[in-house]
Amino acid sequence: MKVILCIDDQGGVRFAGRRLTQDRLQRQDVIKRYRSAGFCMKKETASLYGLEESDKIHYVHDWNEARSYEGWWICEDVAFLRWIDQLEELVLYRWNRRYPSDERFQMSMVLPLWRCVDRYRLEGSSHAQISVEHYVRGEREQ
Repeated sequence: MKVILCIDDQGGVRFAGRRLTQDRLQRQDVIKRYRSAGFCMKKETASLYGLEESDKIHYVHDWNEARSYEGWWICEDVAFLRWIDQLEELVLYRWNRRYPSDERFQMSMVLPLWRCVDRYRLEGSSHAQISVEHYVRGEREQ
């Protein structure tokens, strides 16, 4: 399983059942970098991305329906953590702000379980700087 997730400075993902925020340029970055593998997402998320069926999109109502999906899961909640043992890659888009939240991503992304293979910043449309970290399960390559 490969997951793309947006979080705030405290790991916040949702508040009162809704996403904390969104950013047009962050979505464009996701599409540019990960489109070729295809996406799995909930319909309410898909409406933000403006992708067509030809873009290899798999829609789900519940993440349980996606467990065998090979492409990237674009998540706006942390329900995927039920299958943490199947998580192979994780891309975190960090808003670099604090928002009120009641659902948080609280997982330590450190060696030896996780290694960061890419880290960069991008300018957002509604966020001055978005930090991006791409993690892969496993130890540092020798």
